[in-house]
Amino acid sequence: MEAESAAFPNAWNAGVRAKGDGEKGKGQKGGGKGGKGGKGGKGGKGGKGKGKAGKAGKGPRESEELPEERRDILMGELEALAAGTETGAVPRVGDRVILQVLGKDRAELHGRTATVRGVLPGALAAFTMRLEEGKDGTEGREVTASAEDLRVVEAAPFGALPEGSLTFPKSLTGLERKFVHEAAEALGLVSQSFGQGPERYITVFRPAQGAPATGVGDPQPAQEPAEDAEDAAEAEAAEVWISGVVLDEGSQNSLKSAVGVPDDWHVFADRCELCRGALSDPKPLAAARDFKRSVTAEATLQLQRLRPAASAEMRVATLARGEEAIAVGVLGLPTLDRNPHVLVAAAPGLAARGRVARGRVERCLGGVRWEPWTGEALLLRGQLKQWHKAELYEEERDLRVGAVGLPPPKCGSEASLLQRASIAIAVKTRAAPPAGLPGTSEAAVVFGAQAAALPALWRGRSVVELGCGTGYVGLLLAQLGARVTLTDLPKFQETAAASILATGPHIQPPGRASFCCLDWSELNSDSARALLRSAHVLVAAEPVTCQCSERDFLSLLEAVLGGGSLLCPRLEGFLVAHKHQQNFCIGGYSAPSREAAPGIVLSDSCDRCTFRRKLQDVGASIGAFAIEPPREFAHPFVECWEIRLPWR
Repeated sequence: MEAESAAFPNAWNAGVRAKGDGEKGKGQKGGGKGGKGGKGGKGGKGGKGKGKAGKAGKGPRESEELPEERRDILMGELEALAAGTETGAVPRVGDRVILQVLGKDRAELHGRTATVRGVLPGALAAFTMRLEEGKDGTEGREVTASAEDLRVVEAAPFGALPEGSLTFPKSLTGLERKFVHEAAEALGLVSQSFGQGPERYITVFRPAQGAPATGVGDPQPAQEPAEDAEDAAEAEAAEVWISGVVLDEGSQNSLKSAVGVPDDWHVFADRCELCRGALSDPKPLAAARDFKRSVTAEATLQLQRLRPAASAEMRVATLARGEEAIAVGVLGLPTLDRNPHVLVAAAPGLAARGRVARGRVERCLGGVRWEPWTGEALLLRGQLKQWHKAELYEEERDLRVGAVGLPPPKCGSEASLLQRASIAIAVKTRAAPPAGLPGTSEAAVVFGAQAAALPALWRGRSVVELGCGTGYVGLLLAQLGARVTLTDLPKFQETAAASILATGPHIQPPGRASFCCLDWSELNSDSARALLRSAHVLVAAEPVTCQCSERDFLSLLEAVLGGGSLLCPRLEGFLVAHKHQQNFCIGGYSAPSREAAPGIVLSDSCDRCTFRRKLQDVGASIGAFAIEPPREFAHPFVECWEIRLPWR
């Protein structure tokens, strides 16, 4: 179930209200004054002799109020999220936007207001817009710009808003946290706190509008059950140990691929626990037994409306990646868990220790920091289920069998033996990590080492990687803070997408990565022009592998150098990493014979590289890139070049 489907209030971290008016005061003889008031209230006056005042207050003093200026700032951010005009919002058709174009040839567009008319086919976040009337009286002109050049100021009046989120910093005070939770609920948003102690922060989510509720039924009118049926239901509920959602196979596979589980780790990725006991009589999980009574009561009512075996959906919101365990935080269902999550995997050997392996793994997440989910939107689907204690014990035993590689115990029926054996095999033969990064070229690794030595060079830059292959270079730059678009032929899309999913959890804002198909022989397409217009840096690691790719790359370079600031108004650099290859751009290897020793190509042959000469023939002026690679990454046959831009 998606977040909007379960309209449960998120009051787990709301400020605690005062429970009394003051602490007990002790009057002096003859009717003296009471003692000093406790935090949150005043002590009352004592009567004659000894007098008592109200109980000690625990809430904030009445004088502690959030400053109006701070309230306006927080409310403004929340209202923008609710209206679809938050910072970084992707424009939609019909949205009013302000252009923030900095290119010299389009400087007159900066600050102009326009209405989005459409999305360029095959382009990555590139839009066509119709300008509104300007100071010179011109209007009606259509222009093209990338999402980075646009800021949404008014969402389209038609159509539902997509999902969105806003993360507030850990530095919020208690009053600010309380205000954010209350204001978000009033605006129809879903707020959730993540992390523990000083690492705790709030993320507010805008659910996708118009999604139907699933898994939650309307409360039915009470019926007088038969005495036997009532007794049977009570007995069934008493035997239930945990209630939650069991994920379907597709969601499990998607989750494992998106997170990038190490090959030798034990995989769980099977369920999300919502409460202890049956859904009809839910109780807080161990980590959430200090919930406020009002919060527990509200969540209990919501859980009692859920029906076992009903379908449910949850959205991944956070990621906790520790040295011994990996888990994802989820939203979308009422719960009596302070941090609802799905345990994804555990380090080798950890899952096999002790009787209750899952519980031990869960405790390893205690000190792990929960980070906002930065990968592609991930929706997990499954069914509501109630687990009995015997069933959980059987599950843990099977997990230990699979973890240590032993055959199942020889007991029970043949069917049960086969079932346990299949579970053990499933645990041992986990899904392989996504293909992608293995097979990266040597030139890409050397260039990556050089790029990592200059992190400030990439942060906030828009980078287009030409011929990304596995995406190694582009994803490394994204982790350094660059906004990267990986480009290659359509046949590489699946490989690049798998690499993005595997690396996504390690990419933090402002860094991001996405893929767009690009054929160097078709540079006149709208998508190609939009990409080149948005790029601050063009990067190509080992761009040519054959005569055809060499010809197309030279055509691209010639177009960029010839188009200048008109084609690439933002371009600041063009970097190429190249490995000199025998029988391609330098002299080849000759096999030994009776008459001569084998021919060996030395690194000084790189000076006669034919590929470099061809780059110069199309007008490129070539220099060395920034700095030399670290010694451990130095390669005698790899060079990193900077193509000098004549208009800069």
